[in-house]
Amino acid sequence: MLFQEELLGYIIVSITDAIGYCKAHMIYHTDITPQNILVHHKGSIKLCDFGESKLLDKSPTSTFVGIVAYWPPERFDIFGAESHDEHKRNGIRADIWSFGISLLEIILGKLPFFDQNEVEGSREEWNAFKIYSKLSNTCFEDIIHAQQSKYSDNLLEFILLCLRKVDSRPQIEALKNCLVYQQYKSRTEIQIAKQLDKHGISQLLVNS
Repeated sequence: MLFQEELLGYIIVSITDAIGYCKAHMIYHTDITPQNILVHHKGSIKLCDFGESKLLDKSPTSTFVGIVAYWPPERFDIFGAESHDEHKRNGIRADIWSFGISLLEIILGKLPFFDQNEVEGSREEWNAFKIYSKLSNTCFEDIIHAQQSKYSDNLLEFILLCLRKVDSRPQIEALKNCLVYQQYKSRTEIQIAKQLDKHGISQLLVNS
């Protein structure tokens, strides 16, 4: 089933705001995945599970936090040029990458660098070497551009920005200037709930 663009727009606004709120309080999540994005049938969308979250500048972070498939490329560089730069490996831009991967997984119905057989396997079997090898050989631009017949350029551009290399990956302020964010930022929870009900999605969502 094609995931509705409107719901993706609402998710983009809500989770971008959530990451921005965390940044304002010197927190980074470190474990953003689709499973940690909750959509309530009444229209609220929340980022959850802060068990791995860290305080910027105050919590030296192990590289090995969060689910490895959502790590940004720079987190794998434990011995290279970025190995001593905590903000590059584990800061807000790392959360932005994880959010981009999560959005792409929602669109595709699977992680972009796995085929369906691998997706059906146990996530416990994933390891950093396997993921990094696949990550290094994946062209995210091609995958995203292949979705142009299904989703708007504005939405796909947002995802592509999240998946840039760390030095050119935008901060939250720049993401909020994206057209897809601007398009959906004024929606109320009541309006979102009506759209969820219209598309027959509300009965599948969190209701408590």
